[in-house]
Amino acid sequence: MGSRITVYYDFASALCYVAHQMMKRMTDDLSALDLELLWRPLDLTMLSSVRRGDRMAGPGRANTQRVVEELKVPTQIPEYWMDSRPAHALIVALEGKPEEAECRERIFARVFEAGEPLDRGTWLVELADEYSVSRDELSSLRAFDRIEFRTLEAKERQVSGIPSFLLGEWPFTGIQEIETMRSIFSRYVTRNVEVH
Repeated sequence: MGSRITVYYDFASALCYVAHQMMKRMTDDLSALDLELLWRPLDLTMLSSVRRGDRMAGPGRANTQRVVEELKVPTQIPEYWMDSRPAHALIVALEGKPEEAECRERIFARVFEAGEPLDRGTWLVELADEYSVSRDELSSLRAFDRIEFRTLEAKERQVSGIPSFLLGEWPFTGIQEIETMRSIFSRYVTRNVEVH
């Protein structure tokens, strides 16, 4: 059995989209390392000063644009911080099912390639219908409680930003070039094998 790394992300974050695209580019590397990524959504507004509806401007936007350009991942950076909880609820409802990865891919593409906000229009509800996830599951208190629980669990693991790759007990936050990520993952896998 190979190693696993939990990846914490928020659908509202362009940097998480970049990380998702970079991990797709690293599919062969991950396979060679026998490394599985477990993608887990969280609500960044519970871990930082960012608030739903905040304009994406200033140094934060400039930093995101710099990363997008350096890593060559074409991305439409949203104008404001979206309410990602319904999208997260959809993913949690599909967790462990084959459709989970496909749905995550479709949500990221819709937001950061097509430029459609998560919290406007009806496309997310229509997507949930395709996966037989009830509309109640997208906005129920129970669903949001699960996202909150996941976020608090991540906070206990010292996760304070996104994307975060949980390497054992150490959260590595951010996304780097493939060579750097390959080196980080290789060291983690080697140490993990040595321990076990």
